[in-house]
Amino acid sequence: MKMEDLIDEVNRALRARGWSARHASRQIGGSPEFVRNLRRGHVGSVEKFRTLCEALGLEFYVGPPRVVGEVDERRLEEAIAMIERVLLESDFVLDPVDKASVVAATYAFLGEERSLVTTARVKRLIAAMTAGRRRPGEESGG
Repeated sequence: MKMEDLIDEVNRALRARGWSARHASRQIGGSPEFVRNLRRGHVGSVEKFRTLCEALGLEFYVGPPRVVGEVDERRLEEAIAMIERVLLESDFVLDPVDKASVVAATYAFLGEERSLVTTARVKRLIAAMTAGRRRPGEESGG
C-alpha cells in the first residue's frame, strides 16, 4: 500500500467521524498539525500514526496478508438496511467508496452497542461523508 492510500483511508475515517484534522491530532495527544503534516507526506512518529489509526477505528497492521474473520451477515444486513433507509429518506447520495466506508462504520457501530445506533447517527455520518452532495436534479430548498 502506498502512502497516498494510507492518507486516503485516514481522510475517509475522519469524514466518517466528522472530525477535522486538528481535532484528530489533538485526540491522539500530538501536535495540532500532525494530520496536516501527514497529508503533506511527513509521517512523523510511527507510534503517533498507530494511535491515530486506533482513534479513527482503523486497524494498524504490518505483515503478511491475514485471513479476515467471519462476517456477521445479519448485522451486515441490518447496517445496509439502515443506510438504505436513511438514503431514501434524505436527499444525499454516496459514491461507492464512501458507501463502503459508511457500511463498515455502521457495521462496527452495531457491534459496539446496538442501542447507540440510531438512524439519526447514521444520517449524520452520511451527511458528513457526502459533504453536501445531493441527488442529481434536486436542489436544496431556499
